[in-house]
Amino acid sequence: MQVQSASERIEECVTFDSLLGSGPEIRPDGVARLAWNVRAVGFISKPEKTVELSVVIESLVNHLLCEFAGFSGAIVLRSQNETRNLLVLSFWETEKQAATTHWEGDMAVRRAISPLADVCTKVQTFRATAATTRAQSRNRKSMGARPAVCA
Repeated sequence: MQVQSASERIEECVTFDSLLGSGPEIRPDGVARLAWNVRAVGFISKPEKTVELSVVIESLVNHLLCEFAGFSGAIVLRSQNETRNLLVLSFWETEKQAATTHWEGDMAVRRAISPLADVCTKVQTFRATAATTRAQSRNRKSMGARPAVCA
């Protein structure tokens, strides 16, 4: 695995807005909100392998997920209280893609994480929303197409 400098890694970072797959939604009361289609996959790492598992998911697994239709990006959460627990939030263009793309069972993904993970604990899909202002919504539209997550 190739190690990148901090500046190279920062250039590859994406904002939550660039992970937006389905566009802003307008609630019945007229308030705009950002919306994401999310697949949450929990893992318990092998002892002393949590950081390494996180790095492999952030790099190699993220790269593998770029091959799946509708994949927009991923975030890895490491528990502070239960140090071996990781939660991977993958973002998808549609609810159907989030619900039916079982990336955690893909053979290439399993090969990458099996030396580092004891078990996949739970898989759930979500529709996540966050409030936004009309100005933010206009700014997003004026920026044109969102930046590519997979390069």
